Amino acid sequence: MQSSVMKGFVVLFAVILLSLVSVAQTPERVDFEKQGPALVWEQRVAAKGSKSFVFFAKKGQKLLLSFIDDTNVGSMDLGKFSVEPNGDGLEMVIEVSKDYTFSVTNNSNKATSFRIFITLEKDKADGGSNASSEGGADSNFERVTFAAGESSTYLTRNIPANDSHEFIFNARKGQTLGFTVAYDFKVSDVEAFLTEPGSQDISLTTGPKAPNEFVVQKTGDHRLLVRNLTRKKITITLYLDIETTGKDSASGDADAPYSERVQFPKGAVDVRFERTINANYEFIFYARKGQRVNFDVGGNTALDIFLYEPTRDNPKLKQVPDQLEEFIVQTTGDHHITVKNTSGKRTKITFYLYIE
Repeated sequence: MQSSVMKGFVVLFAVILLSLVSVAQTPERVDFEKQGPALVWEQRVAAKGSKSFVFFAKKGQKLLLSFIDDTNVGSMDLGKFSVEPNGDGLEMVIEVSKDYTFSVTNNSNKATSFRIFITLEKDKADGGSNASSEGGADSNFERVTFAAGESSTYLTRNIPANDSHEFIFNARKGQTLGFTVAYDFKVSDVEAFLTEPGSQDISLTTGPKAPNEFVVQKTGDHRLLVRNLTRKKITITLYLDIETTGKDSASGDADAPYSERVQFPKGAVDVRFERTINANYEFIFYARKGQRVNFDVGGNTALDIFLYEPTRDNPKLKQVPDQLEEFIVQTTGDHHITVKNTSGKRTKITFYLYIE
């Protein structure tokens, strides 16, 4: 009898223990319907520990997933996909409607916090956007581009009730960034957060209407998240200016190159244009791992031309002027083609880029 009671206690204890383990391992659900389609949060993870999240996505929706880790040894996984810390992250189109689980792992010997970014573009059937891969007027994120030779722009966007819109733009260390979120009604209706690349902390928190000025501390993609705190759709206008004077000017008097993000005509996979440069010039374009890229810079033999992948550690290759180069992208993110004019005088160059 005593033996049977003892066995019963052992079985009961084992069931409770398994239940606790099961609960501990249950992923936390991300509910885009309640929380909005563009989310940013900090997640504390114990040393050598991990945290999992699950979300539902429909076929045809586009997912953007990334995270910031000051230790630079953390990892993020979504099925067969691995996401590197402090990079441009994973961008993919959902192929099957189902639950998806991703996890973040702290591989260091002390507890740390990750900043997680996740965006799920709304499906057309749900009244969402039909935006291109770079976002658009009614999507929940977009990359801001400037017209050739321009350093300022403005964009008017609608933000649904209790929702948000994220603007992504590239800026270089030392540049002065100015922006204003224009809005016609109560200041308490809107809030905005600016985050620098590789930073776990929000660099600037602001409301609408007031002009903001910020000196860029780190080169790379910056994110401005604008949140609608009301229960109705609102319209905002972002006025953005990135100073290009001083070291980043197109005059070429300093070592730092003038940077231009390459823009493709709608629906095009290649682009060709001319530029007149002084000393240094840099072309920036986004490409995903596995894509084939062809490019050619020419017009003058007195050019040193290098291609850098997102890590910027060492040149991926050196191009001979007027000779088409081809390479397969190894790392998803912004790629840089730097052009140094060694002729000692202003010169006209030609630029061609094809991304498969």
